[in-house]
Amino acid sequence: MSCQSPQAGTSNALFRGPINATGSTSQSTVLIVPTNEADKATEQRIHDYVRGMQKFIQERSPGRDVKVLTDAEALQADLSQSSVSVYGTPQGNLWLARYIAALPVIIEPNGITADRLYKGSNLRFISTWPHPQNPKMGVVIYTAQRADDVVGINGVMHGPTVVRSADYVTKEVRWTFPSFKLDLTQATEDLDFFFKTIEQVHPNYRANMSKADCRRIKDHSRAALKQACDRNGQVPISVLALTAAEAGAAFGDGHTACRLPAGLPDPSDPSPCMPPFRLRWEAGHVVIGEAIGGLEHLANARLLQINGKPLEETLTPVLARVSGERQAFRMKSFLDQQEVCWALVRPVQGDKTTVTIRRGADEPQTVSVPLISLERYRRELPAGPGRNSGGFHEFRHDGRTCYWQYNSFDASDSAKKAIDAVFKDIRDRGARNLIIDLRFNGGGNSEAAEYILSYITNEPYCVYSRVDAKLSKQFLRMQRFGWLTPLVEGRVFHWRNGGKLTKPADVEYRFEGSVYAIIGAGTFSSASDFAHVLKDFRIGTLVGEETGGLRHCFGDCPSFRMPHSNLLFTVSTKRFYAPIPKPDDEKRGTVPDIETTDERLARFMETDDPELAFVLDWIEKGGQPDTAPDLREAAGDKRHEGRGNPLWLPPR
Repeated sequence: MSCQSPQAGTSNALFRGPINATGSTSQSTVLIVPTNEADKATEQRIHDYVRGMQKFIQERSPGRDVKVLTDAEALQADLSQSSVSVYGTPQGNLWLARYIAALPVIIEPNGITADRLYKGSNLRFISTWPHPQNPKMGVVIYTAQRADDVVGINGVMHGPTVVRSADYVTKEVRWTFPSFKLDLTQATEDLDFFFKTIEQVHPNYRANMSKADCRRIKDHSRAALKQACDRNGQVPISVLALTAAEAGAAFGDGHTACRLPAGLPDPSDPSPCMPPFRLRWEAGHVVIGEAIGGLEHLANARLLQINGKPLEETLTPVLARVSGERQAFRMKSFLDQQEVCWALVRPVQGDKTTVTIRRGADEPQTVSVPLISLERYRRELPAGPGRNSGGFHEFRHDGRTCYWQYNSFDASDSAKKAIDAVFKDIRDRGARNLIIDLRFNGGGNSEAAEYILSYITNEPYCVYSRVDAKLSKQFLRMQRFGWLTPLVEGRVFHWRNGGKLTKPADVEYRFEGSVYAIIGAGTFSSASDFAHVLKDFRIGTLVGEETGGLRHCFGDCPSFRMPHSNLLFTVSTKRFYAPIPKPDDEKRGTVPDIETTDERLARFMETDDPELAFVLDWIEKGGQPDTAPDLREAAGDKRHEGRGNPLWLPPR
């Protein structure tokens, strides 16, 4: 079983997860091994395994301080500034034995009791938890009923031993598991709290709807809870979550949304409900990824229809519960959380279905496939490891081109140092082309965008032409308005840049070569804002698909929790306007200079990443007409004034 804390919070708040965020809380990691396991040979195997993990982490994260301590050493040490991973059984690891009592979990020989009893004698348990010596940081616990099962436990998400993945919820300062039903009164109060928060915080929640539309959404949502109420007057939390998610999505704001926790679907339900494959987004299309045994031939084919209906039509009830500004972004967001969305909504019913697929220019093919249970889906199609939030960079074209996959706009000191290291490496290698890949970047802190811009331009720019903010109590408290709060609360405050441009900061390793950015449906929030700046000020050439975020968008969204269910939701507090406004900014994202059409990608479809392969090939050939026939005409080979970096420029 894999469990994690609820996602939320800031760098100054208590640690709230998720598991993958634990290492980012510190540049130091301590791995704690047991000394009290009954079988000393197995204990030594755990030690050897953890030493291997130490080497693996050091190779993946050069510069990170990674130590291995015994449980006895750890109990005497000050670990308050280190992220911690602890290995061993609750009896065999003395450090774990001291602190595991705080978890709402009981590990016994015949099963593990968490949100319910999971029976078995060879179960593993993985969880994140606040650091006992520093609750702003995290601890990851790798334990099991048997010491033998601790060896190799970091790969448990790829094996058949996962029983369930779930989230804790916060009850005051203690984390617990969610109950799965609420009284109708409590569920309605949670829903009303959701709507009231949106009305109080959002700068213009009716931007995409009328007053009557808003009233209909509320009435429909309350009716949905009543309809789901059982004979005991209780409503499943899953229904409340789906109802709030649908209501949030109706506002047309990708930042105003109710999260669907991974632990909501019931894995013990044997009914066939899941497709026999996972899906992924590739170059503007939904593609079948991994498939169950016997259906491997479906992998890498585009999914066009399900049961004779266009894919998007089939997924309408799912996409209606995914917040987003553009439909392509909603689809990409669904794919990022497809397991929980599909399991809760169940857009396809029955024991089997038909799918229509196509490979390249071949004729479409329709095949019959079975639907499978959620338990089988998780067992045979485990989710792969997520992308490194910090991204990575590497060099191509014999060092002339740096490819930088940048996956999150992080403005922490450590993240800025990582950015510094990228540009120092570029200078040291003498690279003349920089590709910034933003396809997997959902945003973050805009301060990081300005930090990067200081490296790639020496000309003034602005990120936004105007910002609107709702003066809510929370906003006013943060801005310390004091006694003025009751006078201005609830008003929408507008401030304009007024044409005033930001001058880039002086940096040691400013890049003077050609900048390219790959964008797509997953480029959102601060990432799409960054793309707007690159486009409007001609700082670089954009390649790919239209951004998932609109040029005029809402954002800066704090998190809130419903009082009874503890369901997490976010609400925008501001509206941001593109640097240089255009007539269709409320409907469109930033459009790339070079669109990666099917025709342009045809030669690269057998590669692992067709879009990247196209960009690398185009750069290597100096922008030959056969790869981008309309580029010279569209750009006019015109240089950006003062920058020296053109919209189109052959690599140096």
